Amino acid sequence: MIAITLSLVKNLIVLFYLVLIILVSPQGFAEQKPGAPKSWEEHAHLISRQLDLAFEQYKDGKLKEAKLAVLDAHFGSFESKSGMEMAINTNISAARKAEIEELFKNVRLAMANPPTDSSNLKKATEEIKTLQNALQHDALVLKKKKVSIIGWSKEDEEKEE
Repeated sequence: MIAITLSLVKNLIVLFYLVLIILVSPQGFAEQKPGAPKSWEEHAHLISRQLDLAFEQYKDGKLKEAKLAVLDAHFGSFESKSGMEMAINTNISAARKAEIEELFKNVRLAMANPPTDSSNLKKATEEIKTLQNALQHDALVLKKKKVSIIGWSKEDEEKEE
């Protein structure tokens, strides 16, 4: 009987400390990866830089590279690395997530036309700026709602190096 009671007490103490660790840690057991954005604003800025680089490739006539860069910003950084897509879906709305998806599509479509015409360059610039502004806005909303950013996986970290 005493052995069972001591075992139960030990288990309760361990459980107490685990709960305490989870409550004290802002992300529980989730670990912030080195080099990962530490805030939603930083992550939105990172995606914006990727879009700016894609635009530079587009201006240089490297349409395939520009398209791949936009796809990486969308499916790599926005959807996978930080979970920003899921955070927007869960903490803002599914409709807003769909709007952001549409903005990424608009950027890709604008970059499908050769940059030889100034109206094509202007359209691509406008679509990128609209998307960048939307991402910055949503980053601030997520910050205001105190949604934590977990960071990238180990594989993503290695890709960035």
